[in-house]
Amino acid sequence: MSLGLVLAFSASAAVAEAQTPPAGSSLWQLPPPPAGAAAATPAQTPPAAPPAASAPVEAPRLTPSSAELPRGGLGPLAALSEGEAPHRAPSMTRERLRLLNATLLPLSERSREARRSEGVRNLLVGAGVMALGFLLQPGDDRPSPFSDLLFFQGGWQAATGLAGLVIAPSRERLSEEYGRLPYRTGAQRRGRVRFGEEALEEAARDGTRRRVLQGVAGLVYGLGNLAIIYRDQIFNGAPMPEPAELNYLVIGLASVSTVYQLIDAFSRSDDERRRDNYRREVELLRETAAVEAAAGAP
Repeated sequence: MSLGLVLAFSASAAVAEAQTPPAGSSLWQLPPPPAGAAAATPAQTPPAAPPAASAPVEAPRLTPSSAELPRGGLGPLAALSEGEAPHRAPSMTRERLRLLNATLLPLSERSREARRSEGVRNLLVGAGVMALGFLLQPGDDRPSPFSDLLFFQGGWQAATGLAGLVIAPSRERLSEEYGRLPYRTGAQRRGRVRFGEEALEEAARDGTRRRVLQGVAGLVYGLGNLAIIYRDQIFNGAPMPEPAELNYLVIGLASVSTVYQLIDAFSRSDDERRRDNYRREVELLRETAAVEAAAGAP
């Protein structure tokens, strides 16, 4: 019986030694997979290495040749660097067109309204003065210098008003023609400017003729009043009316009116002043453009 126990103990020790793992191996190590399973398992890709830090980019160094400014300066870039938008100077054609538009476009309507209102007023005043002459005419059919004077003054006023209504100055016609001209293209704008400047010149010449004619007409009007008042003294040699102070007053007023008309005849008309103002504005624009060009030159 003891021999059997010894044999059983020896067999159990051999089995335990066979199941003990070799030195250096883990007790929980899994057994190797079967041969067929190795092909089905995909190979694991190792993680990508982190990208290397990029090398700092060195800024290009300026040399005297590369830092040299272009000829003529920075131009529009200089204004942008200072916070200002680049400004393009308007051309002389556009500036002259702007001046002509401001001068000629509203001229026709204003001149027509003023001429018509003045003509109607002169007609009404003339008709009223002539009616007063009829009312103050003596009843014995004798000639009355006072009634004749009223007839003359009333007829003069009515004739002046009628002429103003019928005869239009050239500035009205020229300004209307100027307003109908196109100005879309450069050639059209230049043609409009040429016509506008010629229209100003023609209107100024017409204004000169009118002021001379009005001065001569005013002189005739003053002398005609004196001739009617003193017609007996001039043509018949009658003595001057009494009192003498009244004669001085009448002659003095007629002389003042005549001098006033002569001053208007030698003064510049509105059309001439309008042309002169345009010339001064254009000359000022040219001087300003020359100064700006000289300041912007390298």
